Amino acid sequence: MKSHKRNWSFAALGLASWLISLAIFSFPAVQMLEWRVIDLWTSLRYQQGHNTLQGSKSVSVIEIDEGVFEDLQMQWPLDKNVYGDLLDYLDTMGAKAVVFDILFTDNLSDCGKGDELFLAMLGYFPKTVLTFGALIDPDYPFAYTKNLIPERYYFGTMEGSHLVPMFGALLPYSELLNVAPHLATNSLKSMPDGIDLRVPLFVRDGIHLVANMGLKGAMLAEGIRGEQDGWKWKPEKSCMQTSNACIPVDDEARLYPTFSDSIPEYRLSDVRRAQADWMSGKMPSLGREQFRDKVVFVGASAPSLGDLGSTPISGLARMIHTPNVLMHARVADAILSGKALRPWHRGEVVVLSSLLLLAISILLVFLPVRAGILACTALLVVLPFIAWFALTQNIMWPILEGMNGLVLFFAGTLWIAFRQRDADHNFLNKTFSAYLSPEVIDDMAKNHELPQLGGVEVEGTALFTDIQGFSSFAEILSPDQLVSLLNEYFE
Repeated sequence: MKSHKRNWSFAALGLASWLISLAIFSFPAVQMLEWRVIDLWTSLRYQQGHNTLQGSKSVSVIEIDEGVFEDLQMQWPLDKNVYGDLLDYLDTMGAKAVVFDILFTDNLSDCGKGDELFLAMLGYFPKTVLTFGALIDPDYPFAYTKNLIPERYYFGTMEGSHLVPMFGALLPYSELLNVAPHLATNSLKSMPDGIDLRVPLFVRDGIHLVANMGLKGAMLAEGIRGEQDGWKWKPEKSCMQTSNACIPVDDEARLYPTFSDSIPEYRLSDVRRAQADWMSGKMPSLGREQFRDKVVFVGASAPSLGDLGSTPISGLARMIHTPNVLMHARVADAILSGKALRPWHRGEVVVLSSLLLLAISILLVFLPVRAGILACTALLVVLPFIAWFALTQNIMWPILEGMNGLVLFFAGTLWIAFRQRDADHNFLNKTFSAYLSPEVIDDMAKNHELPQLGGVEVEGTALFTDIQGFSSFAEILSPDQLVSLLNEYFE
């Protein structure tokens, strides 16, 4: 019954389980499973609170859906003066800023689609953000212009940053760029599983940072121009410092929205009808109540335009894919509300899982094996609930790596326990079978007890009996017959 040696073997098992789990989750394909779980839980959280979700008080979205083309009797791209009318109306209704998730790359005046009103409104409403496409793949064909971003649109600088650099930009056409008050990137960054759960707040142009359109919209809502006004990315703290909070981001300045608020969405056709009602003196159905003091994002939701992505809640509402403009709006909402998921770094997960296995291993050194098995079982049951609670507190805690180590440790514990039990029983049976009954040996193996020198003091009853003529018939019976007779007598 070599208990000391047995218990220390579990400490080695804990180390082995941690190393195997660490090796398994070093493969990107396995890490993808971790993100699948995060996607699932984000979706479940959204469904759980869907009926109680509050509409965002900071942002709204105006969508260009398939019906707009029929309503306006236009094809894509729309006449830019449509956006000029929209800017005029949103300014009148008290919008704080307007962000266009549309690439205005071509001057379509030759096609009879004017832009005079749009150009005029950009000068009249300075809190307008236009977008550009950032080229981050150096092998991509240079259909993108190689002109870099005009310096006036930079957010700030960051030397030594490991943000992915851009190699070119698809900019608005020159007449529009000359009067554009603000410019921001529309870049998104899918997770390894292809789901849009995070958005980079910046792209890097040399040592200069250019803001994402969600961040830029939030900045305009707060009257912020850039780093000079106190907003700053702090890689050492893994956060985006704003006027009132430090919004958690990962080490590449990617923000993870919570999907805990509903973003109000309105069709462009409905907004134009409301504008017509207002201009004719009627009460508009969409007006100050929907747009006052909000950042309004304008973008495509029509599947034919292809500006769609997949988020954890795609398919739960009206369509399988989600308009990308909604993701940018969620970034602005997260910054303005201060509610973003705090991502855990892999190093933190590795340290936590190692401490967990170390604690159980130490527990098994000093306690019976049964205690370790119960501890593993309890942790495997409790960990998902802890991770779910953390998500409700906007903490994204990956648990698969830690649970994988626990499962390996649990399986190894059972195997060692069963092997040790058989070894203990064989040892007792070999040593004491000539002196003790099988029942006593089984009881000793079950309780992990050895006979003690000097005996054990117990309460018992002594029975003295005599069998008449025992000596006479014992002489004529074989040993087996005599034992059988005595067993029958004592029963």
